[in-house]
Amino acid sequence: MTELPLVTTQSMLANFSRCPRKAMYAYVDKIKPRKTSRPLKMGAWFHLLLQARYNGQDWKDRHNELIENHEEVFFKEEWEEISETCARLMLSYLWYYQLEAKYGWKIIDVEFKLETTWPDGTPYWCKIDLLVEINGELWIVDHKLRTKLPSHLQRLLDSQGLLYPWAAQKNGLKIKGFIWNYIRMRAPAIPQIRRDGKLSERKIETDYPTLKKTLTEHKIDPRMYDAELRRLRAIYWRPGKAQQSPFFQRIQWELDPAVIRKKVIEKNRTHKRLKIYDFTNRDAVERIVDPSCDWGCDYSLLCMAELYGSNVEQTLRLHYRQADPLSYYTNND
Repeated sequence: MTELPLVTTQSMLANFSRCPRKAMYAYVDKIKPRKTSRPLKMGAWFHLLLQARYNGQDWKDRHNELIENHEEVFFKEEWEEISETCARLMLSYLWYYQLEAKYGWKIIDVEFKLETTWPDGTPYWCKIDLLVEINGELWIVDHKLRTKLPSHLQRLLDSQGLLYPWAAQKNGLKIKGFIWNYIRMRAPAIPQIRRDGKLSERKIETDYPTLKKTLTEHKIDPRMYDAELRRLRAIYWRPGKAQQSPFFQRIQWELDPAVIRKKVIEKNRTHKRLKIYDFTNRDAVERIVDPSCDWGCDYSLLCMAELYGSNVEQTLRLHYRQADPLSYYTNND
């Protein structure tokens, strides 16, 4: 049985907290699924588009590269749907956050790794999506793609990312605060066209660019929908103003040393539990079962095979591959 890596990472802590068995597959067995789930594919795809955009590159070029280099030809319909959704969602994202530069967002760094140590001296790694300067102060931005936007309570308690400011400060960065950049993994709906050439009156969640484009493509007089166009045109991000978008939400939190201290103490205990956890007896490694096993875990097939005595070797051969669990942090995958 292979041992855990010496390094502890953000994703390692999250996976172990979520389910020890998932952590065993990823970090002890060092395997990854050959085919990833749709939410993970879409999340990774959109992250790369955001990375290109904030690096000052043309996100459309990156999008086309992803389409050309996509290897999962047997799932063509799926990845075509993902690529289309990501492209439309990106256009809506750029519309909604059109005033970033006006309100003082200066990009300092994109997708960079931070290294520090726990109190016991073992290394901790994390990767920051975005470091921005706002009015002369540094803020960490974490992109969060979700099937639905979280409630206030969920966001406050799911504060995994608050280890990022701790790591940044230990690296000498004077961080003012943390920004949750939530993106709903669903593009604005395209209005349907009735037989008489008018828009369907069915209630949908859409935005100004999508409605405007639909009217233009179908040569519909926009004056017929002037009120709805004006309503949607007024929905865009401005600091301090109410956020009305059903697709995007950006929450800014100024660092509170007491909260950071509590989070570090909590996750340090998780880190210590992980390092002493006995993975040698596979039958004793717990399964934490909840609805996300259906859509959020790529190890469910193997988990079931081991529990019910199916052909584990065949499952491994067909659905999984060996992989470096630290590839995300070392840029090797």
